[in-house]
Amino acid sequence: MNAPQKHILRSAVPDLQGEHVTLENLQDIQAAVNAEKKMRMLVNHRRDLPPLGFWDEAEITKENNIDTVKAAFVRYGSPEPVDGTDLFIRHLDKPVIYTRKKTLTELTMISWDRSNFSSKSDYLMMKRQMAAAAPHEISFELHTRKSALTSPEVVISMLIAQPYLYGILKKLGEKTVDNISDDTYKAAKKQLKLFVAWVKKLHKQTRQRSVPKNKKLVTVFEIMSDPYIELVARTDDPDHLAKGFSTTNLEYIGETVSNLSKMFKIAECCFSLNDKGRWKLGYLLTEDGYVIGSKPVFNEQEKLAKRILSSPTSGFSVGGYSVKYNDLE
Repeated sequence: MNAPQKHILRSAVPDLQGEHVTLENLQDIQAAVNAEKKMRMLVNHRRDLPPLGFWDEAEITKENNIDTVKAAFVRYGSPEPVDGTDLFIRHLDKPVIYTRKKTLTELTMISWDRSNFSSKSDYLMMKRQMAAAAPHEISFELHTRKSALTSPEVVISMLIAQPYLYGILKKLGEKTVDNISDDTYKAAKKQLKLFVAWVKKLHKQTRQRSVPKNKKLVTVFEIMSDPYIELVARTDDPDHLAKGFSTTNLEYIGETVSNLSKMFKIAECCFSLNDKGRWKLGYLLTEDGYVIGSKPVFNEQEKLAKRILSSPTSGFSVGGYSVKYNDLE
């Protein structure tokens, strides 16, 4: 049997952001790729599209006397229809468990891509403004996607126990909301209104201070629940983003996840905001690592994948956090 073709993930040379990694950094990446929980392969950092597969069998080699991490790519099979639905499923030769995006101990965490800021002062000013205006205590961190022209991105991570996520909880059938009183429900709706006002301000400030200006802002909501829920919005309009947090739209998310959970053992579920300001199912991952989604989602994924493969600078990405970045304070 032929050995799997391996692709370069990272080298000990300055990257597109001018950052240099050490041999120790490369060893950390190698360990993360070879861990029991796998790192997904994404299409150009598109979190609204399902993974193409995962990276495996990483090794450190010398390329032109430069330390380099290379890994094999394990890809999903072709989409097959799921009986009784309009969904399709892509299988792997063996089950896989993916590493989760991050863990969360605070109620809410905000993460910006450090490469989307022209200066340290822009980031620090926005961080202080958002912390002062937040409806409750917020923690902050930085991440970086390795790409020449990465769309501006802000990631909002939340625990499912937030009162303003009551609409999702209600439809998920969580025991914590079975006996909720009318007063508590009214208070939850009030907190939702405050949260949406803050998200709109966060969105507006991020759009104003981040680069590049010619690419739409990507806002990602990571909801730490079981299953994990991710909401992805690609829009420069904060009012359009706010539509996604109506009670009706939140209940749609909970109801959809609840119904799909009766059919599949779901580990993750991703929704995208459409042109009408409504969340629509993008894809889900099962506990075995199989991916399920609509035909249009898989078609868009394949179209972008072919475009990347035909490019002289092929650019698939690693979905996961293998390098920790310090704050700029």
